[in-house]
Amino acid sequence: MALSWKKGLSRSSIGRFGSLNRKEYFDNTNGFLCWNDKGLYAEVPLSVHKYQEMGFFNPPLEYIHRKKKNWVTVKNDLLYYTGKALKSKIRFYQTLLSPAFLYDIDFNNFRWTWMAGNHGANNFALPLSSGVKTCECSYIYSKEKDGKLKEPWMLLWFSTTRRLFDVPMLLVFQHNPKEIKIVSNEHLDITFNGKAGYVAVMPLFGNEVLNKEITREWNERLPNEISKKCSKWAKILMNFPVGNEEEFAVDRGNKRVLIKNKTKFIRIKNDWGIKGEEISPLPPVLVHALQRKYDVKIQQKAFPLELKTKIGPLYGIKGNILEYSLPEGPDTAKTIAPVRIREDKLFDKLNNKLYKYLLDPYLTFGGDFTYDPANIQDTLHNLRIMAWTTKSLAGEKRKKALASISRGLKNMVKSSYNVYTEPELNSRYLAEKTIFDNKGLVDYDLEWYNGMQLRGLWAYYFFGDRKKAIDLIKRKKDIINGLLNYYKIFSDWSTLACWSSARGIITMVDGVNYSWEGIVGLNRISRDLNDKETYEWSSYLLAKMSAFIFSAWTPDGKNKDLTVDLVFERGGLNISKHLNEGIMSACSLDLMLFLERMGMKEKIRKYTFETMPKTCPEWYRKYKKYIKGFPGHIEQICRHYFLEPHFIYRAIMFRESTKNLLNYDKALTGQVIEAIMVGAGPIAIIPTEAIFKEHIWDKKSRIQTLIFEGINNKLLPLEILTRNKPVKMDGMFKMTANRKAGKFSGYIQMRYGEETKITIRYS
Repeated sequence: MALSWKKGLSRSSIGRFGSLNRKEYFDNTNGFLCWNDKGLYAEVPLSVHKYQEMGFFNPPLEYIHRKKKNWVTVKNDLLYYTGKALKSKIRFYQTLLSPAFLYDIDFNNFRWTWMAGNHGANNFALPLSSGVKTCECSYIYSKEKDGKLKEPWMLLWFSTTRRLFDVPMLLVFQHNPKEIKIVSNEHLDITFNGKAGYVAVMPLFGNEVLNKEITREWNERLPNEISKKCSKWAKILMNFPVGNEEEFAVDRGNKRVLIKNKTKFIRIKNDWGIKGEEISPLPPVLVHALQRKYDVKIQQKAFPLELKTKIGPLYGIKGNILEYSLPEGPDTAKTIAPVRIREDKLFDKLNNKLYKYLLDPYLTFGGDFTYDPANIQDTLHNLRIMAWTTKSLAGEKRKKALASISRGLKNMVKSSYNVYTEPELNSRYLAEKTIFDNKGLVDYDLEWYNGMQLRGLWAYYFFGDRKKAIDLIKRKKDIINGLLNYYKIFSDWSTLACWSSARGIITMVDGVNYSWEGIVGLNRISRDLNDKETYEWSSYLLAKMSAFIFSAWTPDGKNKDLTVDLVFERGGLNISKHLNEGIMSACSLDLMLFLERMGMKEKIRKYTFETMPKTCPEWYRKYKKYIKGFPGHIEQICRHYFLEPHFIYRAIMFRESTKNLLNYDKALTGQVIEAIMVGAGPIAIIPTEAIFKEHIWDKKSRIQTLIFEGINNKLLPLEILTRNKPVKMDGMFKMTANRKAGKFSGYIQMRYGEETKITIRYS
């Protein structure tokens, strides 16, 4: 069957260049591939809130500055009055597709200014017919005196300035300069016989800083390998990338998402007759994932460009078409089943405790500092973390508990949401209106909240009242699309993930986790309800986000303990010394399965059982001591950010004893009680493409029972994780066993509208 290709995020997303309702609220703190910029100023980010000022482009004054943006590039126009007419005389391009900025100048002068004396370049190099000439900053190059440049570049460095390190700066020209001079060690002035034309400026080593002792040796003679590097980049920059069109197709048979990037170039005709080299870049996070053995398949041959960006090495392919594919990411066909435990007094007590808690889930923390169980945001968050727990109850208790945590669904109406407009694209998205309402209109953390809402919808659909959920989903399609639109509008080409702020200020891994699990839920709903458009878009977003999450867990190939706490803030990549609870994310069960499948179990085990207890002694009693900087309800915050990830992972992933888990905490939340019950017996990883009815563990008879109803005629996967040997298994087919891992896998035959029962007896 032929694949159906769709226009992707290049059509819908503004990436990191968005604004909050008005263009004036633009905040470009995260810049581009290597450079940051503040207007005409440039800086090289080193880490979070640390950067090296690189000076600024200094055009003739009295201009009007206008910007036009797409998801990878900002085009700047500087407009000047010619008589009464306003005309663009300088255009410059800042992009994620290149380490350089490109200036297109109608004047005969290019000027770059450094912030203060003794911060400008102390030396520069020029390729002359006699060879590469190294010049002191006082030297004035003249075409008449020194001859034409043999190649279209010059290199500046800062080895004897007040800077702590060196960031050599390369300039590439379209036209041969007439004169080059540095005035007062502050202004680089380059004049031309006619228009300056195109001038590209880039940090030659990207975001890598050099020891000044190394570049000090260049003051006498520029090493040959550095000259070659300048020549290589001069040729590359003659084809300057400014646009990226992305298409995607979902290959359901092979469970992969195919992505095609078409790069648009400005092709620069130059005085040297150099034909530019056409190289399309790879998103740096894609390179991260590829290097760390994620299942990335690139159709063309990718090669390193020997340059470091903010978040990793830069790779490229020859030509203007990059084609790659990613696995769908999470196994959306499976999830962890809750369980009802019978014939055990301890678990009868826990069951009663669970029921009482669900009637008043007072320890809920949904992200902000107000809680109202009738509010739609809090209701959907409650369903996200607690709908599965209702399956541990029977009869009227189940109905009452579900009614308690779903009471606010009636408020899923448009008046409960703010409508935001991204002004560059004029695209609209929704977010619940009471989020941080004490701060007025905000644009941060919306990925977190919208993801929680989408996940809550799926949890109600799968674990709650399926019939009512389907009716709600069909009636509220416009709201669901409005929530999903956030990710379509604010996803980044270079990181493969969404931003935690509409203005591209920060990306936080926990926010991406909640976005991811919400889109997982929406993907399952759209699959079951045959909503092809939503299914394919959610599959596409998930494939990219999954590669991002994998990369966040492995940011440094040499140190397996490192993770990324947040991806960007002020242009820096914040790498944690060890794992943290935010990246684990409380009660994200599909994330747990995904991380285990990606080989992260040992990293999590080491952190939760070794590193964290050493760092936080008596963590389960003195947890308030270790969570600081949050206003509001500290008990709820501590549980969400600190305790619950540990309790849930310890209970399910590591099967810690019930006795230990109950000794840690007395005021257990419903979701932690459920995790303890799930880990106390054989764990079922169940199919999501069916109606899940029951999972019962009878401790006295040692019989495990699962009941489903078919929504189609299909073989579906079922996995059982157990420390005990099954003696008899009825209802499973094509069985395989990994006894060492305690994992038994097989399939169950589903038939539309019919119940399927699986019973497993243990010794």
